[in-house]
Amino acid sequence: VVLVLLTYASAGLRPGNAAFDAQMKVMLDAPMTNKYRVSLQAMVLEEVQRVKYQKQILKCAQFLVDNQCRNGQWPYSYRNTATKRGGDNSNTQLASLALAVARAKRVAVPDETFQRLDAFLVATQNADGGYGYSYNQRGDSYASMTAGGAMMLALTGPKDRPQLKRAFAWLARDFDPACNRAA
Repeated sequence: VVLVLLTYASAGLRPGNAAFDAQMKVMLDAPMTNKYRVSLQAMVLEEVQRVKYQKQILKCAQFLVDNQCRNGQWPYSYRNTATKRGGDNSNTQLASLALAVARAKRVAVPDETFQRLDAFLVATQNADGGYGYSYNQRGDSYASMTAGGAMMLALTGPKDRPQLKRAFAWLARDFDPACNRAA
């Protein structure tokens, strides 16, 4: 539902369109339990009617802040035990992008949230410059995880730092649009 809404919004559809309104209702009525949905919801609301949905965007941002793992990632699970362990880089990409969009629009996101993410990214970059799916599955670098890792590094720190340069080098050297290497 939320990905469809983001697609609609990217194509210029807005509230008032019957298909858009139906999906919007489903999205807003759903409980906040899934990091993907909440991340995408924040981006949809920011795109279509930021002022009207400011409180909901704040709720999305707070949900993401509250559910960040201690290691800086975000997990699939919404159970408290999940935040004690690590998450995965797929959920983490969406959560960090949603929080960066929220912050750029003046939603207060604690610096510690981005600092914890940055520390994780620096500590878990593979020797080849890429990123794996999770802390426990980082032996192989994936194109999608490395692209996301580079995006997150750009959001959390200086654009000229060595970790970002290494991620870009991996993408230039190893990215193959025909496959997601190591997937």
